[in-house]
Amino acid sequence: MDDFKEAFSEIGVRVIAIIIICLIAKAVVSGVSAVTGRILKKNENNPNLKRVTTSVSIFRSASRYLVWFLAILAIISLIGGFNANNALVTAGVGTVILTVGAQSLFSDIISGMFLVFDRQYEVGDYVKIGDYEGRVKAISIRATYLEIGGRKIIIPNGQVKNVINYHEYVATTLVIPVSYEADQKKVSAILTGICEQYGKDHPEKVLDAPILLGIDAFNSSSIDYKIFAKCYPMMHFSVPRDLRGIINERFTEEGIVIPYSQLDVHISNEKASE
Repeated sequence: MDDFKEAFSEIGVRVIAIIIICLIAKAVVSGVSAVTGRILKKNENNPNLKRVTTSVSIFRSASRYLVWFLAILAIISLIGGFNANNALVTAGVGTVILTVGAQSLFSDIISGMFLVFDRQYEVGDYVKIGDYEGRVKAISIRATYLEIGGRKIIIPNGQVKNVINYHEYVATTLVIPVSYEADQKKVSAILTGICEQYGKDHPEKVLDAPILLGIDAFNSSSIDYKIFAKCYPMMHFSVPRDLRGIINERFTEEGIVIPYSQLDVHISNEKASE
């Protein structure tokens, strides 16, 4: 009975110790987050804010992994004690875990280090990685986090390939079909005026006024004009919509037709001769 009480007491002490270790680890991680949060707040007006935010994001991630890794080692040591058999079992389990996860883990970590050192992108940049695009919300030592349209996209750093960084602007083009019967000089003048005015009215959306490149194609039912615009990241969705609305309203006022596909059907009702 005494042996049972002693064993139960020892288990209780270890459980309490494990809880304390976890609480300390959590407190350290929270402390790091609080300190780095204050650093970001102090650098709100820093011209290198993206770089600072990226460094803070990596530091938070690395410290979180390190703290919990040390906590887990302490817990394993506490559970295993100094018994040789327990130590061998613990080492065997650790070897299996490392064998399964080490390859992708080290690949992600090393790739993450190269991403930071090469400055392929930073937190706040609008990028396209493979088939995914969005604004970089965070970069950890293991993954890159993109966000667009309320969706969070998580890409392991080891899978980051074919990166396009729209660091300053996103180029977009807009095709405007016009009827062959329209006065093409008038159409060109109207589109040029709309582009220039849009640049003046929306400096928060475009770097410069959109440019009318001219006639892009002669289609079966229309002459296509192409407009080019340098949009700030995330604005390349709204700028084409804005321009289409303005152009449609102006064309309606000027009586300029935007053609659409039509099909003429001729039905013959002639009575066959006998």
